[in-house]
Amino acid sequence: MTRPLAWLAAAGILVAAGAVVLLEPGEQLAQGPIVVAVDPGEEGAGRNVVATFGDVRMGEVLELDSTGAMYTTEGVWVAVDVVAESVVSPTGLQSTLEIDGKEYLGSERLDTDGIESWTLAAGLPTAGTVVFEIPPELAGGTAHVRLAGSGTPRLDSVIELTVDLSSLEVAPSVTALAAGRVDP
Repeated sequence: MTRPLAWLAAAGILVAAGAVVLLEPGEQLAQGPIVVAVDPGEEGAGRNVVATFGDVRMGEVLELDSTGAMYTTEGVWVAVDVVAESVVSPTGLQSTLEIDGKEYLGSERLDTDGIESWTLAAGLPTAGTVVFEIPPELAGGTAHVRLAGSGTPRLDSVIELTVDLSSLEVAPSVTALAAGRVDP
């Protein structure tokens, strides 16, 4: 009688071990960022970044409002206005845009006019535009625009806006706002 109970207990332990292996979270879930999803105009608060997404637009040419400089691309520009500030300590801002599993980093062509070149401070909102260069064939997909403090966003928070790019027209040109502090 004890031998069948031992076999039954061993089988139960094997089933439990198999369940643990199957239920173990994947690497993305275990080490991925904590996503704070927002709608346009809605403020999202992460661990050290608070951000609000404004207007999203697409164009063939990017123009800087501060200098009038024009930038071309072989693809399409996606421009997103944002207002952001840090929560606890000064930090930079990094932006990414994901479409169909492909991730694009915010363009560095804005140089000092770009909000990503500024240091965010607590209580001092900074407004500007983040821009991305994407292939024209992706201009009709669903995009996820993400903002995070500088450094790796793993195990940290990101503010995310989901945008249906097919609902936007590709204009001949779009304007990028020069970054600057705004009234709180």
